[in-house]
Amino acid sequence: MLCVWKQNKLKDNYKKVETKDLHISLRDLTKDER
Repeated sequence: MLCVWKQNKLKDNYKKVETKDLHISLRDLTKDER
């Protein structure tokens, strides 16, 4: 049970980091285009 919970938490953190990186790269892209 604890293992599953840990896995889910890790996945969640990974997703958050992924989307954050995506947002940053998108922002950089739009900045470059201006």
